[in-house]
Amino acid sequence: MKMKPFILIILSFSALCTCASIVNDKTVPLAISFSDGSSGKCRLSNDRAKYEFSVPSMQMVRRARSNLDYHCTTKDKDVAVGSIPSSIETEKLAASILFLDLGIIDSITEKARTYPMENVIRAPRIKRNYEKGLKAFNRKNYKTAFRLLKPGAENGIADAQYLLGLMYQQAKGVNKDYNRAIEWYQLAADQGHTNAQFKMGIMYQFEYGVIQNYGLAAKWYRLASDQKSAAAQNYLGYLYQHGKGVPQNLRKAIQLYNLSAEQDYTLANYNLGIMYENGYGSSRNYKKAFKYYQRAAESGFAAAQNEIGLMLLLGLGEVQNFEKSAYWFKLAANKDHVMAQSNLGYMYHFGYGVLLDYQKSLKWYRLASETGNGIAQYHLSSMYMNGQGVEADAMYAYMWASLAAHNGNKNGRILRDYIAKRMPRNELQAAQELSQSCLLKKYKKCWL
Repeated sequence: MKMKPFILIILSFSALCTCASIVNDKTVPLAISFSDGSSGKCRLSNDRAKYEFSVPSMQMVRRARSNLDYHCTTKDKDVAVGSIPSSIETEKLAASILFLDLGIIDSITEKARTYPMENVIRAPRIKRNYEKGLKAFNRKNYKTAFRLLKPGAENGIADAQYLLGLMYQQAKGVNKDYNRAIEWYQLAADQGHTNAQFKMGIMYQFEYGVIQNYGLAAKWYRLASDQKSAAAQNYLGYLYQHGKGVPQNLRKAIQLYNLSAEQDYTLANYNLGIMYENGYGSSRNYKKAFKYYQRAAESGFAAAQNEIGLMLLLGLGEVQNFEKSAYWFKLAANKDHVMAQSNLGYMYHFGYGVLLDYQKSLKWYRLASETGNGIAQYHLSSMYMNGQGVEADAMYAYMWASLAAHNGNKNGRILRDYIAKRMPRNELQAAQELSQSCLLKKYKKCWL
């Protein structure tokens, strides 16, 4: 038992002896240059020494526990300020731990510290150009923005890389090029840029420039979500809702939608409305559905405005109110929401919440019908059959019922067959040809 302190002393002495070559090396080589290749001078200092070096150059600097602070000036008098981090060399880490365990500290262990050998300092001019490029981008002067942002992107400014990706994706100042967009997004995302990580998810989910890969989309959304990106939380929730790239988990989807909705992300509020209205991942709750739809609707989201109109029309989650229903349908219809156009046509067709007006009803039904909406096409057929707002015409009634049936509307199929049984054979053939002609024209200009 008395041998233990003696053995410890021997081990300590041995460790000190074996590390003699480590601790005697007081300096390390350090190369320094500007990212744009310009020349200048740098003043550097740590808690052991101060230096003034020409740039570019290679110098020896004193090891220290502290970072190596720099104040650099280019030949054009641009100034860059920052620090080079101090770290323990990997091969000396075990020895340093032993010294710390033995209580032999900093005067020895700091000599196991080092600085990166190669150090490229971002040129101040590049940073200024980035700032000018950002202002040009915000002014929608995209060609100028691209020219000013590109050097910063090439020199590792993540925000500039992200913006170049956005410009290539959306054809702002450059031709649309998804492959180039992904290249820049990837560089920024690899630096932890939240929006770039989200965009990488979008590219993989929607197959922009890459083969669709929901697993990789989920990976990038998750990285951005961990940084509290509301958009990424919503889209990751969507993948969990539908089991794309991740196991389907409706409760997880609701959790992610809630995180996003708490940041007032419109689409997340809308998606929560869907979940609660249909009882996905929770019990059906029309009041909650209405609350979340309303939040999205009040932010101007047309799909949510249409849903609010429907709930008010049917009295789900709120007291039935035709006037308010028509109001929300009108807001969405004026944003070209197809179902809202059809629904607003219905309100005018039967005078629900508005004065009965066949001409306005026809207007909205036609707008929706031109997109291939089977419900609106069915209602148009009934108006031609009954002569509401137009002269009664069996051929056009048949045509719109036939098109509605083609687009999956069961009532349209029933009405088409009803009309066909009452038409002479030659008129039926003409009506069928008229239907085919309208189909080939993609429902455009098929009016009487």
